Amino acid sequence: TVNVISDNMAYGIIAEGFFYMDDDYNMDWPTVEDNIIANNEITLKGKDAWAVEIVIGTENTVEYNNITIVASNGVGVGIADCDATIIENNNIDITATQESGINNGDAVDSYTTGVKITPSNSRIKSPHENNVTSNNITIIATNDDVSAVNVTSDDNIISSNYLLSPAGRGDKAVSDTGEDNTIENNIPDYRLTDDTYSFYFDENGILNEEYNNTEIPIYGDFTENTQFIFEGVNVTIKADDLATLHDSQIITGN
Repeated sequence: TVNVISDNMAYGIIAEGFFYMDDDYNMDWPTVEDNIIANNEITLKGKDAWAVEIVIGTENTVEYNNITIVASNGVGVGIADCDATIIENNNIDITATQESGINNGDAVDSYTTGVKITPSNSRIKSPHENNVTSNNITIIATNDDVSAVNVTSDDNIISSNYLLSPAGRGDKAVSDTGEDNTIENNIPDYRLTDDTYSFYFDENGILNEEYNNTEIPIYGDFTENTQFIFEGVNVTIKADDLATLHDSQIITGN
């Protein structure tokens, strides 16, 4: 169990490769390799927080950890200059007030996100072929562009995770500014489906006001007698594929 309360920066578990200089003044950067960070309960409270951080690593595994962060900015699992990292089966819950700016002094900047994959400021090696799968990540934050997974490198896989964040759900909760990354099969579906109906509509079938002035994609087969009530909102319902309604009610109001 790791429990840290700090007025400033809070760290949980860190594995970093540091440079050294040999007798001929040649600089080398050893890597952190073949480590398993597993089955930990990590709770952090602070201004900027990192629950698990790996820098300059290869073939490390982060799995079956329960991570809870309450901070201004918080990163659940942050890896910089790492390749072939497996991040799987972790539960990550972050509540971020975002009252302060981002701390750029760390190898993994103090953005708010569940998993961050990035080059470090020194860019010792190109991070790639990292695999993020079967994680459960929920982010509560004040800024609506905060994602559950943030990827700024290439050739990584973000698949089959449960992702909720202000930026979106499922695949839409992944921020990807790299190249050739695979982002697929993350749930819940960002579209309006029978399974995601409760995200869009309340118990009375009324569309939640947060979706006013938005475009809502609809998909799939819906339960009989489903109500779709639009009161005082301006929305566009868009079907990219087949959506089937059975004896449903669609009600519009001012």
